[in-house]
Amino acid sequence: MATHASVRQAREVTLVEVLLCVGIVAILLSILLPSVAGVRDAARRTVSCSNLRQIYSTFGIYANDSDGRYPAVIEGRMFQVGDLVWIG
Repeated sequence: MATHASVRQAREVTLVEVLLCVGIVAILLSILLPSVAGVRDAARRTVSCSNLRQIYSTFGIYANDSDGRYPAVIEGRMFQVGDLVWIG
């Protein structure tokens, strides 16, 4: 029959076991972090492409509403490309 003291010793965790677990977790994180950075870069590229597509679509809608002319911004004022007079 096991005594109360031997049951208590079986539940204790030694310092070596804790350090081993911390070391394993550190190794797994060092393997995982570069792949997470790659996923972040891919997500940023996807967001940028989506934003560019939205801008392109907005200009297309503007041109459809403005007889095929696109907007131009010069010195903070908005013109339509067909309205511009080029000064040499």
